[in-house]
Amino acid sequence: MKNMEVFLNFDIMSNMLYNEVQNILLCQKDYKYQKFMSKLIPNVEKIIGVRMPFLKHMAKGIIKNNQDETYLLNEPIYLEEALLQALIIGYKTQKNFDFEKVKAFVPKINNWAVCDTFCTYLKSVSQFPNETLEFLSSYLKSTQEFEVRFALVLLLFHFVEKKYLPFIFKALDDFNHQGYYAQMGAAWLLSICFIKYPEQTFVYLKESKLDAQTFNRAIQKICESKAVDKKWFSSLRALKKY
Repeated sequence: MKNMEVFLNFDIMSNMLYNEVQNILLCQKDYKYQKFMSKLIPNVEKIIGVRMPFLKHMAKGIIKNNQDETYLLNEPIYLEEALLQALIIGYKTQKNFDFEKVKAFVPKINNWAVCDTFCTYLKSVSQFPNETLEFLSSYLKSTQEFEVRFALVLLLFHFVEKKYLPFIFKALDDFNHQGYYAQMGAAWLLSICFIKYPEQTFVYLKESKLDAQTFNRAIQKICESKAVDKKWFSSLRALKKY
């Protein structure tokens, strides 16, 4: 990766200011990757085009040099700055989970890429199941599209286990949002439930209170999954709502 060797051998992280971080990111601009990401994440104009391995390394460097608390105070301008903050919180919370840091970051989520990256790296939430599920309750009822998606995606990454299915199915029955990314979060969550627990999830689907659009998107995602036995497809498609 261009300039990675320079970055690895030059300790610029101590006493780093926000604009210095931004300048480093701008120096890593990959035009082809920027075009690719712009197509992948519509409605996000400020994309530099920095690949994830570099962002991960940078996040670890900021933490190592104790600059994370200062850096997290800044409002991201570019997609990569939001991803960088998401990674920092994810890495920091792997040992000492901090719900306040998570809560402070959620309002900064304005696209699926930051949302899903953030949720992926909040791995230690599974160590605090009761606290996390309670924490997510308000986000599940939010009117903000990406707050809802945050809660749903966090569930699908870390809580799709048999003992949590009642909570998940109740959350899906209470789901009521017209936002595309919120609906796709619900559909994705339901598809993961079906992949892991097809019998229990099929029973839920037959009685589901999900709105027709979200429900049908879930059926589509399940049927598109290579992890689902084809024997289910006709029964699933028969459940579609019209």
